[in-house]
Amino acid sequence: MKICSLCLENKEFVMFSKRSLSKDGYSPVCKNCASEYLREWREKNPDRVAHLSKKWREKNPQKNKEIKTRYRKNNLEKARAATRKSMAKNPAKYKELRKNWGLKNPEKTQNKNYLRRARLLNAGVFLVTAKDIQKLRSKSCVYCGGASEHIDHVVPLSRGGRHSIGNLVPSCAKCNMAKSNKFLVEWKVGV
Repeated sequence: MKICSLCLENKEFVMFSKRSLSKDGYSPVCKNCASEYLREWREKNPDRVAHLSKKWREKNPQKNKEIKTRYRKNNLEKARAATRKSMAKNPAKYKELRKNWGLKNPEKTQNKNYLRRARLLNAGVFLVTAKDIQKLRSKSCVYCGGASEHIDHVVPLSRGGRHSIGNLVPSCAKCNMAKSNKFLVEWKVGV
């Protein structure tokens, strides 16, 4: 048992934090009193708290990211509400963030656009991952053998084709634009 130097109550050692500088190896103040003191100090010194928090976040970016991810996972609705509120206040900032994300993730952006078009046209939508798109883009154009710049739906979405890996092929921009929404036979014959 030990007496807390603030509340002067006799408490068990488990109620005290460990402290190597003390003779008995425990803090002179119990955990409850220390917590209360810290809360009051934070309320009196918000600028100092903000400065120290910012300094810690800059020094520990990976740990900060893990904490944010864990918080967002455990408080999803609250986090989404905060994001919506922030987006309403700063639309230009979020527009720039979306643009930069799109430039860094071209396969995901392209797949997202394909899915949107397929949904609008009520075409069948199947799971096509960004890795699938990346694999297709790494191959050459199936129509002329040139460099792959686009992904083409063999059976066009507007004519009943599905957005699935079996209906997607790599193509160059010239072939894809020329084919447009025609069936392969129509395009090759020139109908």
